[in-house]
Amino acid sequence: MEDIVLQECRSAKIGEVAQVVALVPVSPVADMEDLGQVMSLMLEHSYATILADWPLFCSIVALDPFSLFQKIVDCVSHFTVAVLSAASVAIPTSFGHPRHLPVPWWNDECRCAVSSRNRALCQLKAQPSEDRLITSMRARAFARRVIRSSKQVSLRKYVST
Repeated sequence: MEDIVLQECRSAKIGEVAQVVALVPVSPVADMEDLGQVMSLMLEHSYATILADWPLFCSIVALDPFSLFQKIVDCVSHFTVAVLSAASVAIPTSFGHPRHLPVPWWNDECRCAVSSRNRALCQLKAQPSEDRLITSMRARAFARRVIRSSKQVSLRKYVST
């Protein structure tokens, strides 16, 4: 039933979604097992917040009455389930796996050096000249030096622990 409603919500307009979601029964006390399942689903995928439909999200969350609860634990668990269910409707997801494995030695200094190297290389390709070639080679050498020193510092820090 909920899968059908969620599929209808994705293809419906904002006003129609609010009416459909209002018909879905949400238990006042969410089981902790259900909450654990929802959280595990949330960890499998990451939300693409740039592509989110925030008015739809707000309208879905605003429909749930939170004043029906006597205990704060019940209210918090219901709120968590409501927010995650609204997020599954209004915010598209992508797989939570990065394209490459993160390395412990990468930092902002490395990012700036590589960015500078790439910028110099693009300028060289756009307008080749001897000055731009020298600038590109210096930027490349600087990026290699920064990455090598960052790797060394990271390794020393790891070995010392």
